[in-house]
Amino acid sequence: MWSTALPSRLQRHLAVDDWDKIPQIIASLPYALSFDPGSATRLAIERSYVDVQKILNWLALAMLGPALVAMSCMKNLNLAKEDPGQGEGVVVLGRASFLGASLRRSLSLSLCCSEALRTRMLTRFALRAQQSRTT
Repeated sequence: MWSTALPSRLQRHLAVDDWDKIPQIIASLPYALSFDPGSATRLAIERSYVDVQKILNWLALAMLGPALVAMSCMKNLNLAKEDPGQGEGVVVLGRASFLGASLRRSLSLSLCCSEALRTRMLTRFALRAQQSRTT
């Protein structure tokens, strides 16, 4: 959007003599800012950037509308009542809680271990912890 709207806005606001500078203005913000503040060229560049930014803001608001409608149609769940969790323990399927200090030390694997190995060890420990809580 930015690359298609800015050239047309620059053509609209810049004097015809400055149209040859449009590719350089688009390609380099420092070049666009190198014109004297308050000059006709600098004011035209600023107006062009403001126009394009307004277009982008309106597009963003238009895209937000369907998301707000979808959000308002969703059911409000009381997660504390729906999913009481498992209490203290380890991360099990997205439920995070605290690990004991000794467990943290035993699970602090060295950097040489692969991510897969760490994941397997943590999964095994989580299963054991869950089994011990249920018995």
